[in-house]
Amino acid sequence: MSAPQKRDDVVREAFIPDKVKEKRKKGEKMYDKEDPGRRKLLRDREVEEGGAGVFNINLKEALEREEEKLVQEGFYDSDPEDSDSDSLDEEEDERVTEKSRSARLNSRATKKSLKNHEKSPTRAVLRTLSELSEGLTKAGYDPSRIRERAEGLAKVVGEKRKRPEREEREREAIVEMEDGEGAWEDDDGDLDVEMEDGDEAPRLKRVKGNSGGVVAVGGGKRVPRTNRAMDGLRDGEVRCFSFFGGCL
Repeated sequence: MSAPQKRDDVVREAFIPDKVKEKRKKGEKMYDKEDPGRRKLLRDREVEEGGAGVFNINLKEALEREEEKLVQEGFYDSDPEDSDSDSLDEEEDERVTEKSRSARLNSRATKKSLKNHEKSPTRAVLRTLSELSEGLTKAGYDPSRIRERAEGLAKVVGEKRKRPEREEREREAIVEMEDGEGAWEDDDGDLDVEMEDGDEAPRLKRVKGNSGGVVAVGGGKRVPRTNRAMDGLRDGEVRCFSFFGGCL
């Protein structure tokens, strides 16, 4: 077991209430369990209401006793100056409440008016690269990497913008080439095709297809350029067909 050591010479006696001391002086008993007229303690109420584990302290009564004690001590008594300041605070609170209420009403009205309107997108304020670099330099930052990145992005955007222009120029060149080929056409827009034997095939009309290209379309019946029955024979040779009983 631990043996406490004496710390100092100060006498520390147990606290005994003054009423208890007076009763002891008068020789009265502090508490007699068998006395029917004794003052009822909380322990007695605990036994009457079910004992430990069942009995619950009535916190409302404890709060009421504490409130009565504060009232008797004058805790809630206030000075006239305090009452004036309290009234001023109440007026200020009322003004703030009224302002907040009017602000809420205005916000509701604004939302209601803008409910059926298209919201315009908010755009960031435009700044040039030089302004950005100057601001970063003043703030103590090195803007070199940001400048390099911005220049690279500007080149990429420029290439994207130039691409449609190149495609437009290529389309114009193709149209010019097609216009040059149109010199072979007649005045009526037909295209002549010369046969091997000097005869002219039926004129073909040039039209533009769904893909945008020029397609030649025949005006009449299509006729083969050569006689396939005589294909592969030399001049003067005759092909005989025994089953027909004759030669060509």
